[in-house]
Amino acid sequence: MMTGTLQNPYFGLGTFVAGPYTPRRGYANPATVRNLPPGVLHSEPYLARDLALFDGNSNQVVYIVPSESLVILRLARATPRPKDMPEWDNSVLPNVLLRGLSQRAQHAVQPAG
Repeated sequence: MMTGTLQNPYFGLGTFVAGPYTPRRGYANPATVRNLPPGVLHSEPYLARDLALFDGNSNQVVYIVPSESLVILRLARATPRPKDMPEWDNSVLPNVLLRGLSQRAQHAVQPAG
């Protein structure tokens, strides 16, 4: 379920998987299908290689990161975005949280000075 297929390395059995970095992801394999619509924006690679997600209408997303025992659920009526960001970026929310978890872990292991 969380492994990309030959037909689309970014899509497992009903889930999208992190896979090799691509700035946009759609339902079809970009290497085999031409003239694809733009797809969903990913401004940077996912920080967790084992990340998988369910991507619904209006950018309602469930992100799953087994290595961090993390599930992120994003629900909204419309896609919130700053004026300088014209569309939803699927990599921002999980990467912000993963960076925060990483910083927290680093601080927890440092000896008291």
